[in-house]
Amino acid sequence: MSPQTAAPVPGLALSRALAQSADQGRSDLRGGALAAQEPAAVVTVVTTDGRRLEKRLQYSKGHPKNPFSNEDLTAKFMDSVVPLLGSDRAKRIAETLWNIEPAADASSLVKLSVKTA
Repeated sequence: MSPQTAAPVPGLALSRALAQSADQGRSDLRGGALAAQEPAAVVTVVTTDGRRLEKRLQYSKGHPKNPFSNEDLTAKFMDSVVPLLGSDRAKRIAETLWNIEPAADASSLVKLSVKTA
């Protein structure tokens, strides 16, 4: 495909306007040696009118100090599984997983998880 016939890529203009960098010297977010071991994420947006908007996240989602909720885990699971097995089966698998403790065995989970032709 030549550049003249290529379809426009959504978000390409925005991605060209973004810059990223790692600032190893930002110990102020958590301080000391811990900051070097677990650097925080800082996103700064400079708007076209010059305003600076900043958001700091000390621990990424899923970190033991910022754990996923059950709803977060289910949503992440559904995002991954629905394209492969469909919404109904993905919901049944999620329900089975959240209630796996009282199950006699895992055979129902295995049956739900195997993609059929």
